Amino acid sequence: MTEDNKIPRLQDSRYHVNLSNLSNLNYVTPTFKPLDTFLISSFVYLGDTATISRGKAANAPAIIETCIRVPFRLVCREISYLQDNLNKINNIVKIKTLTRNQALGVVSIAYEDFDFVPWETPIPTDKLIPLFEILLTTLSAIHSLKFSHGCICRSSIFISPDFTKLTLGCFHAAVKSGDIVAFTYDHPCMPQNKSKTDPRKDDVYSAALWFLSYFNDNPYDALKNIEKLQLPKEIVSVLQQLTAEKENERLDAEKAAQLVSEYLKKPSE
Repeated sequence: MTEDNKIPRLQDSRYHVNLSNLSNLNYVTPTFKPLDTFLISSFVYLGDTATISRGKAANAPAIIETCIRVPFRLVCREISYLQDNLNKINNIVKIKTLTRNQALGVVSIAYEDFDFVPWETPIPTDKLIPLFEILLTTLSAIHSLKFSHGCICRSSIFISPDFTKLTLGCFHAAVKSGDIVAFTYDHPCMPQNKSKTDPRKDDVYSAALWFLSYFNDNPYDALKNIEKLQLPKEIVSVLQQLTAEKENERLDAEKAAQLVSEYLKKPSE
């Protein structure tokens, strides 16, 4: 893929920066390697806030995210979250090293290398349900540390070629409870009415829409017609509870993961 219009785009075209909150955001500047320690060999995704590439960092294969429009202090906080708070959680991106273009103020993050298919790739239902459990389990671990992700959608979740593993990326909108919210996305899986009290409720809603987006490009249409989808009744029930209109009635990620796990352990009929 050499032409921009043939490179898939991230689902990040709609985003908001609260400049007032951003100016009050606490951050620590990390240590950056020289620019020439990074080598980009091919673009994987182009986006409005970031690009994802394959390449090398310090001569080792890496996935490289260049944060072209994510404010510097926000990227610094994101890096701190990933390195200091969330680093022991499975199935999320792991930082190898960092660099910064001083002239442009743009940070590039090198993650440990992994294989994945383009986010538009269809996934069979029998593979999708176990992936759904992995996603919910990963969110449960993040939420247990009082963090929310803020961008659960197709292009932020990297699926392995055999459809057995996933890696969660795009932590630009992540925030710890009590920390300042300065950056948000309006991605295709975002609830129409965002929570004003607990963004973790939005994460679980988005996880359900992520699942449904594999049945309809508009996951809200899939949700409206969920009873017509060829899905097990147990999974339909979980999806409906995750997308309850009243956020206090939504399942948390841990309980939802448990219910999906119980379904997967049932003997085949």
